[in-house]
Amino acid sequence: MVVRDLTFFQLEILKELKFSPKYGLELMKNLNVSSGRLYPNLKRLESLGLIEGVKKDNRIYYSLSEKGIQEFGNIFTWISDCVLSIGINFLDDYLNFIIDSLELKEGEKVFVASKRIRHPFFIHIGLELIKRISKKVTISGRVFVLQKMDLPYVTTVESFDLLPDKIVDKSCFFAVDLDEKIIKNCERITNSEITIIGNLDSDFFIEKCFQNILDKISPEIKSEIKPPFIVRKGFKKEELLEKLREYGYENARFSTWGGIFVASIVLQ
Repeated sequence: MVVRDLTFFQLEILKELKFSPKYGLELMKNLNVSSGRLYPNLKRLESLGLIEGVKKDNRIYYSLSEKGIQEFGNIFTWISDCVLSIGINFLDDYLNFIIDSLELKEGEKVFVASKRIRHPFFIHIGLELIKRISKKVTISGRVFVLQKMDLPYVTTVESFDLLPDKIVDKSCFFAVDLDEKIIKNCERITNSEITIIGNLDSDFFIEKCFQNILDKISPEIKSEIKPPFIVRKGFKKEELLEKLREYGYENARFSTWGGIFVASIVLQ
């Protein structure tokens, strides 16, 4: 396989030629490159036997050779494997970040809810998180979920309403668009802490995650905390945490890694 000898740009050229022959000007427009960059790379691909040029109507049309067609599938399988490998490494870092941010302790009872998802990859992520949470709380603890799961230390409940009052130590919500009912239920079942895990670019952090807290803050202070709370767009997390601590929420935490955040607060 010659894929290890190719640059990303050369792979882009092969992809352009996968479905139909193209002449130089077409490739320059499609790839948005100059002739000085294109033609040396075409020559390189020809020398490797992956493409061939045929002159027609005073133009040279390039297409994949038989070897190029055979290699094409191998090339992109190799790329997919590399991306998957990198993705798994990043995924492990994300999962470790979330677990560390939750500050779970052995013996804790944790309620976990997530947005309903159907994509197999994201289902895998959700299952892996539940496994890691259950491993942290161990046999003396318990994880409550709404979806049926056959995992150690995990209990499935049919609905939020069936959980007894103050049964859990922590509630964790993954990418859930929290409404007033969920927040009230969370306050009912949770002895201490609620954690929200979501996309850093989402606009519901202030409005939804700490809605119940903001409702208790005077209008003067509330006006200083302007939604949406996005780290990249102005309001600094340290300012929010400072305000919350002024009003007695000493244990408020907010952590970010990559494109996600984990925000935790002890309900009062």
